Amino acid sequence: MTTTSETPRIIGPMLAANARPTVGLAQQLAAGIDPTQAARLPISNGKTIITNHPVFIFGHLALYPERVADLLGADKASVAVPEGYDELFRHGVDCRDDASGSLYPAFEEVRDHMVRAHTGAIELVASAGDDELGRDLPDEARRGTWPTVGVAVNFLLGSHAMFHLGQLSAWRRFSGLGPAT
Repeated sequence: MTTTSETPRIIGPMLAANARPTVGLAQQLAAGIDPTQAARLPISNGKTIITNHPVFIFGHLALYPERVADLLGADKASVAVPEGYDELFRHGVDCRDDASGSLYPAFEEVRDHMVRAHTGAIELVASAGDDELGRDLPDEARRGTWPTVGVAVNFLLGSHAMFHLGQLSAWRRFSGLGPAT
């Protein structure tokens, strides 16, 4: 990151304030989940419900903090994606029922990495200068949707995360756990 003490920092703290509740909600939604059931698709009225399960949701969300660091040109050490996660959790990969517990990493590992990585990415964003966040998105194909780095970061750490946390809330209810408290 090229931020100096003279670089205005208005946008980053606002984006970080918007993203912080996603980490808290993720932790609330994870509470009470049996780790042995966290990679299972729920069954309701005798039918398998096709929704992403907690391991997949946390694993998928764990991929994006590194992308945020890339967009900011920041050090990725605190947000680096563990080996194998991309193949298991990237966009377009199907979430599979893991009855044997052998397809995915342990729930606690995936959950803890997602929380740690999102927290690290949020801090990177909070310290980013307005000039960095206001830059054109480098990916020209996606620039029509997310014109600037800041807009892309806001989506990745906010809307995108909340979309998948909604899936986790539904999984909880299908699994008999009820809402997060």
